[in-house]
Amino acid sequence: MIHNLGLADLYPYAGEGAVDDAAAAPVGKTWVTAEFGRMGLRVDFPAHPEDPRLEKYWLHPNGYRSTGYKQHLEAEEMLAWSRWQLGWLSSEQINCLTEAESVVDLEPIAEPGEGTAMAAIPLSGTEVIVMESRRRAGYDLPREEHNPNGTIGTFPTLLAEGVLVYTVDASRPGGQLPLVIAGDTDNLQVDRYPILTDGESVTVRGYTITVESSTDTTHTVSITRTAAE
Repeated sequence: MIHNLGLADLYPYAGEGAVDDAAAAPVGKTWVTAEFGRMGLRVDFPAHPEDPRLEKYWLHPNGYRSTGYKQHLEAEEMLAWSRWQLGWLSSEQINCLTEAESVVDLEPIAEPGEGTAMAAIPLSGTEVIVMESRRRAGYDLPREEHNPNGTIGTFPTLLAEGVLVYTVDASRPGGQLPLVIAGDTDNLQVDRYPILTDGESVTVRGYTITVESSTDTTHTVSITRTAAE
């Protein structure tokens, strides 16, 4: 159905991606897949197999609570880039950053107000770095599943609220990774959960992006150009 809106697949088609399924996870960890948006922007990150943030649970009609752990997280709130493609963001909600140093306050992409919903750093005529604030709201709320027998399952979507950073190459078609999450080293794997929280940063394409602070309604992000392209 989403394809009918004109959006392309963001996951790699067979033979197009660089997923290293054979790569061993760090000792004591397992690979967990984090997926963002409705078109399959995904990456694998290492986590302890019983990380409490991954806990899923079922409440049974008799009051019994059973638990397990998710290894595939689906945060399905529409990406800022997809919203822009569909014309769902106004020019006032997008902040195009061209200075060597910038600071921007990002409002939640699930509930964009009149402030900045998407910050973008142009890299070339077809490439851009995108930043957006992800909160447990909209389709990023924990997902519930109601079964006919009365059991209710609750499943995590976001492991943390924070800022998602990714690069866009508009010259790439669907299935050939037009969007890539920052920190990916060309194998669809990163070394930690990709949402940046307060004090965390990532360096991508010569820019260091840091979440300086947050409130209930904004994430304040600083961007510093650290190297020439």
